[in-house]
Amino acid sequence: MEAIKKYDPVTLAKYAEEHDLLEKTAWKWAARYCETQDAFCPNVSTNDEKQTKRTKCQVRVPRNLREAYKLDKLNGNTKWTDSIEIEVRLLYDTHECFRLVETGEKLTEEYHQIPLIWVFAVKFDGQRRARCVAGGHVAPNLTDDLYAGVVNLETVRIAFLAAELFDFDIIAADVSSAYIQAFTSEMVFVKAGPEFGKNEGRYMIVVRALYGLESSGATWHRKLAENLRDMGFRPSKADYDLWMRQRQDHWEDVAEL
Repeated sequence: MEAIKKYDPVTLAKYAEEHDLLEKTAWKWAARYCETQDAFCPNVSTNDEKQTKRTKCQVRVPRNLREAYKLDKLNGNTKWTDSIEIEVRLLYDTHECFRLVETGEKLTEEYHQIPLIWVFAVKFDGQRRARCVAGGHVAPNLTDDLYAGVVNLETVRIAFLAAELFDFDIIAADVSSAYIQAFTSEMVFVKAGPEFGKNEGRYMIVVRALYGLESSGATWHRKLAENLRDMGFRPSKADYDLWMRQRQDHWEDVAEL
């Protein structure tokens, strides 16, 4: 219960309310969430006669590009279209995740075509979010080592205990669009859709570790390890995802979560 409470207290509070647990001592905290439940965005699934509609924060969530454009037209705005354009710019312009296949260029038999899949969501503040991921499920199975570990939970607990005892500073950070910071070794290409504007219909080779590719997790794990080694960090012998380096009169540790 404590683990669920930490990451999703609203859902847990709703569970307590539905099972008449709010009066019990261990569930007193949940009453506060239930009293202010209108402040939270509910995830609601509704059915009509023809199809299942997905809504979040009382906003209809599209299942594909065509539906996203259709919803914008019905709503009289461009919120979903704008979120799609932001994602395309991030992948195509900022991180250069694709390389256009030149006219007359022949791709070898090692390359396999995969689809691009769009996933949509609504954040708690009502902001629309579109993410383009690779359909890696249709690519050939890889024989490479695809292990991508994270630091052990016990290691994190020990690190926090040490920080408390010795008054260490603790800093939390997030790597934005982590996977696509690394280049992929998979030989796959996609066909650009209408969201890519003037490049619609052209083939593009995937050059970075898009979410959805089978090897992306392991590729990012290796990329991060290489960067940490270049910065002078070395993995702990007790946990290879806890990185350490000595800096004059102190040590610095990085835990990969």
